Amino acid sequence: MGSTIPALALDVFGTVVDWYGSVEGVERLKRRYVVCTLSNGNIALLTHMAKNAALPWD
Repeated sequence: MGSTIPALALDVFGTVVDWYGSVEGVERLKRRYVVCTLSNGNIALLTHMAKNAALPWD
């Protein structure tokens, strides 16, 4: 069961789509600030989620 939880997390959170306008908003913020995520997710999960939703955080 221990290996099932991370796989499930990638399935669920990795397929999350961005909210309307969120990518454009993050891109505007990046013009002046460093943009990052605050999450308890691991690097693989956050990378997969960012690539899937095209989230442009640093």
